[in-house]
Amino acid sequence: MRGKGWIRDILSHFIILLLLGAGLLALSKKAGEIPALAALDYLDKALTA
Repeated sequence: MRGKGWIRDILSHFIILLLLGAGLLALSKKAGEIPALAALDYLDKALTA
């Protein structure tokens, strides 16, 4: 049987994924503000797919 540590592991992985997603969303918004990067369609598809 597993110990109580697996719940902590799941929560820590969820928090890491949440922070990563928030960082990618912020990066996507910041890249959209730069005119040279806003014209790159493949960058938008890569960050929002």
